[in-house]
Amino acid sequence: MTLPSTPANPPPPKPTTSRARRWVRAIAVGYAVLCGGLTAALVWADAAALPTLVLFGPRWVVALPLLMLAPLAVAARSWWAIGATVLAAVLAAGPLTGGTVGVGPVFAPGRPAVDRLRVVTWNTGGKTAGQSFRRFVEDTAPDVLLLQESDHHIDAAHFPSGWQVTPGGGPRVASRYPVRVIDQLDYRDFGAGGGVLRCAVATPTGELTVVNVHLPTPRPGIEAALGSKLRDLGPLRDIIRLRADASAKVRAWVGEPNPDLILAGDFNMPVESRIYRANWADFSNAFSEAGTGWGTTKQTHWFGTRIDHVLYSRPWRCRRVQVGDELGSDHRPVIADLVREGP
Repeated sequence: MTLPSTPANPPPPKPTTSRARRWVRAIAVGYAVLCGGLTAALVWADAAALPTLVLFGPRWVVALPLLMLAPLAVAARSWWAIGATVLAAVLAAGPLTGGTVGVGPVFAPGRPAVDRLRVVTWNTGGKTAGQSFRRFVEDTAPDVLLLQESDHHIDAAHFPSGWQVTPGGGPRVASRYPVRVIDQLDYRDFGAGGGVLRCAVATPTGELTVVNVHLPTPRPGIEAALGSKLRDLGPLRDIIRLRADASAKVRAWVGEPNPDLILAGDFNMPVESRIYRANWADFSNAFSEAGTGWGTTKQTHWFGTRIDHVLYSRPWRCRRVQVGDELGSDHRPVIADLVREGP
């Protein structure tokens, strides 16, 4: 009996993908899709209820799977898994959690500065009296200081010699230069807490209009939604509408961007907010232009967000910005070094 002959060079076996590698690849791709979906959902944040809860929630938790997925993708030697994990990491660190890399100073045209101004804004939470506040002013050395929820007991004695501070409580403006109040809005104009103060500051190079902004908080609507275990989102939708109306009203009251106008304060919304984009995106944002990281200004026990801003328009640019230390309030100060560039 003749046995069948065996080819001298049999074809190589078809490559197979292990079950573990397929699982890692599927999980990585699914996680990247989830991060992309959550990022896209932020387009409706501060417009619809559920995306608003994501916007003001602990968005950093979405990055936790990276702690396990990254080493698994490398161990599986799957380019699909590695690529999907890198994409997810970029989305999680950047647009999803509010991280930014401020490249504005790198690409600035390098024109000479004809004016320099250090602007500091801080929601004090009413905890500003005493020598610690005086040390804060001396350490940060602002040219203009904007306070929200400020202690009405603060007066010129809490500032270095020669400083001026607007009277009253709530939004206040203090400066080493002469300050006068122009006009203001308060909670009666909003139907909720907050206030806006417009002042003229006489700097050595000319008079600037400085607006101290404190817009209504979304906290009551968020607390109501969480208290009902998301079964009743009506109060949150109501507060979204109220905040949108208040922001639009203040935006119209402020007027169009111009070189003699600087705004700062507690806007109670991050830059990803639809309300922010609709009303304030035509201004330059100090941290978005020159800051790196997340710039958390409002801090809870286990997460924070960037809702305090310094805004301006060209030819002003931000050369340096930082978020200050915790000073007893649940907000941290924003310290921005602005320069007005010449031709």
